[in-house]
Amino acid sequence: MARARGGKWVTQAFLQVLDNSVRFSPNGLFGKIRAEATKEGPMLKVTLRDEGRGFTPGQEAYALRRLADSGKVSGGGLGLAIVRIVAERSGGTVEAAQAQNPKGAIITIRLPESR
Repeated sequence: MARARGGKWVTQAFLQVLDNSVRFSPNGLFGKIRAEATKEGPMLKVTLRDEGRGFTPGQEAYALRRLADSGKVSGGGLGLAIVRIVAERSGGTVEAAQAQNPKGAIITIRLPESR
């Protein structure tokens, strides 16, 4: 069975994405989240898609970029930036996109397989 590099920090990153999905679900209802995991060469790819409010145009790139430039942090909504840092320090990447039909967010995390 393949495991991602990063241990407990990767687990916390996934929990942050799941927490966002529930917190931003419509009308405070329980969030519906679809997860898909595949192997792409030496990387494990996990895509999480929710049916929440998603991103406003351009927000997905900003959410991942926070904490990249010191002194330029608003103080709120740091969850996806932390997910990005965990993924990058584990040798991986994160992408965020706006889902259509139904509306929501798509977060794709690629991490190297643990040896």
